[in-house]
Amino acid sequence: MMKVGDRLEHLDNDVLKLTSGFDVLFYDGGYYINGFKKFEKAFKFDAIEAKLRDEATAKIFALNICEDLQAHLANGVAPARDYIRVAKSDVLNLPVTTILEHAANLEGKTGLKIINGKIQLTSKKSVKVFMKMLNDDYLRSELTNYDYDTLAKNKLV
Repeated sequence: MMKVGDRLEHLDNDVLKLTSGFDVLFYDGGYYINGFKKFEKAFKFDAIEAKLRDEATAKIFALNICEDLQAHLANGVAPARDYIRVAKSDVLNLPVTTILEHAANLEGKTGLKIINGKIQLTSKKSVKVFMKMLNDDYLRSELTNYDYDTLAKNKLV
């Protein structure tokens, strides 16, 4: 398709073919990618994700706050975006006691279990909950005292 005036017209042949795996279209100031997984692989985004995942995992294990009983955390069972968010999270800079106290407060609401001062990661679900906690996704409203599970945290200045 090509924009002609205020209409789109179909072209019978390719204008620009980068590879047989993905197409990139620049339209109205934005890029549109067809075959995004192949695009990521072609430009080594998977290698970047793996590096960030490994860095986040190393930071978490350095805190010594969890027991990865099934090695789910170490094996990267959570989505790559979760590891990337956690790697940049301010939570990892907090004192261990603060993180563990927060985890204890969430224990009944999220299903996290703490035994002998360590968060027990026993399933893929427990790793997902743990990652959400480290990304500070569990929030409490000061106005209503409701607890929320939220990803978007726009900081107020």
